[in-house]
Formats: sequence, structure tokens, C-alpha cells
Amino acid sequence: MELNEKYKQGIDCTIVILSYNTKDVTFECLKRVEISRQYFSRKLQKKADIVVVENGSKDGSLEMIKENYPEVKLIALEKNVGYPRGNNLAMEKVTSPYILLINSDTYLKEETLAQAYEYMEENLACDVLSARLVYLDGSFQAFSGFLPTPFRSIRWSFLIESIPVINKLIKPLYQYDKSFYKEEKQFDWVTTGFFFMRKKVYEVTGGFDERLFLYMEDVEWCQRIKEKGFKIFYLPSLVVIHLGGFSAKKLPSEELLRRHVEGVRHFHSVHYPKTLDLVMFCFKIGMIIRAIAYTIIIDLAKARIYWSVVFSGKKRI
Repeated sequence: MELNEKYKQGIDCTIVILSYNTKDVTFECLKRVEISRQYFSRKLQKKADIVVVENGSKDGSLEMIKENYPEVKLIALEKNVGYPRGNNLAMEKVTSPYILLINSDTYLKEETLAQAYEYMEENLACDVLSARLVYLDGSFQAFSGFLPTPFRSIRWSFLIESIPVINKLIKPLYQYDKSFYKEEKQFDWVTTGFFFMRKKVYEVTGGFDERLFLYMEDVEWCQRIKEKGFKIFYLPSLVVIHLGGFSAKKLPSEELLRRHVEGVRHFHSVHYPKTLDLVMFCFKIGMIIRAIAYTIIIDLAKARIYWSVVFSGKKRI
């Protein structure tokens, strides 16, 4: 059955989850989403749909979802089409005014959906809402920063953001300072591990850039979201568990680094094409610095990862 045929009138929010070879984690994710959805219905008398994009998993995820969660709207793909394309396939079918994107390794709390919805209804200036992400043990998880510019990317390449004191005075690409996440505020970019938004954000921006496959897709989309005048807010009292990179952990480290580099290349080719060559040259020098540093401290496994990417002739992943 086509997804649109399964929609009911009066759906207030659609939860979109991308699943790829994370069967057990996806099972737990859906269990907690269902609890949050039921609370949402009881407290606010609102309706939420759950859509899972099964991205060509080979671990039995598709069968597990069909058997245990028959109420889920399922988009079953024969192969992995990538994170951006998979999510876009679901979002383009959504009819509700709100969309919540979460990863399959994101665990909602019972009150999460209701809390996010109420915040958006009360704060009309907010177009995208992000939550405070924690690991399973409750420990802090960094997930944001400032949007890349040529200068920021070059500065990051040369490890300047890692220098004590200096990292307190600049706006870094990746913000690891816990104090940054203490207060409600606007953010430049956030991970799409939890991304509660008004549907118009997708309609105006077109969603993820499908030329990317994995990595930098969230940063790139946030760049266009900001360019269109939308605002991204962060609410520290809204807390969810994010295991972090569960699907990506199964990929070789060299491939992950290559995808990251290609994501940086694509971002700058789209948004700062005039300085692309300079940024990528500095990025390569930065990887050489890291490779040498890991060689000196005899962490040869990490050193080999950087050397392999530095000397790789691949331009595209």
C-alpha cells in the first residue's frame, strides 16, 4: 500500500525514522516512540504517525518491523540510498504540519513528543527545535556548533579550535564546551538525530541535499535553512537519548573519514566555491599533521587511516 493511502485526516505530527542494519536498536527506538506517541495523544488529544524508511537492511530489520509494529507506515527500499535520500522520500509524502526526524538510535522519553509540540505551538519564531542529547548512561553529548565558513574550516584543519583558551574565544565548527548547552538559545546547526520542524521548512528548502550520502548532510541543510530565514532553537529541558553513529560504526574508519572529507568538499563547492581549492588544500595539510602526530605517539592504527585518505586518489565516495 502506498504511504499516502495509509494517512488519516487530522494527523498533527509525523515521526520519520531511517533504519539501516540496526534491528535491535530500531526495535527499542520504535517501542519508546510508541510510548511517547500514546502520551502525546492522551495529554494533548493530538495524533501522530510513525514512518520508517527501511533503507535496504540485511539484518532482518524489515521483517522485525512488520511483525512487531504493524501500525507503522513503512517505506521498504531494496538498497541503501543514503541518509539524505531516504529521509526525503518520507518527508515528501508527509501531510501533517509538523515533522520529527530521529535516527533509529534515538530514544524518546514518554513526554518528549508532547513537550516539543507544545514548545513549537507557543514559540512561533522557532522553525526547528533540537533537544539536549545524552548517551545511554546520561552523560553529555556534543552535537552542534557554528556553520562552516572558509576561515572556520581552515582553522579547524590546523587544530586551532583545540587550543585551550583560544577555543573559548572563537565560534568553533564543533562545540564541545558543556556550558554552551546550558541555556535555551538559537543554534547555527544541529544534528538531525532529533529534528522537530514545521513542515514549511522542508517545503521551502527541499530537505537534504541528495548529492551527499552520509556526513555533513545535517550541516549543509542547516546552512540553507538559515539562508531562507528560518530559525533553529535548542531547548535544554527537552532531553533524549542518542546512542550515536550506530549504523556508521559498522563502516571501516577509512571510509568514514573519506565520506567526511567529501562532505566538506561538497559543502564548500556549493556555498563557497571561490575558496574551495584553498580549503581542501588546508584540509589535506591538516590530515597530514594528524597522521604525523599519531605516528609520533605510536598510534599507528589511526595514523594509517589518515595516511590512506591523504594518498587516496578518490575524489568521490
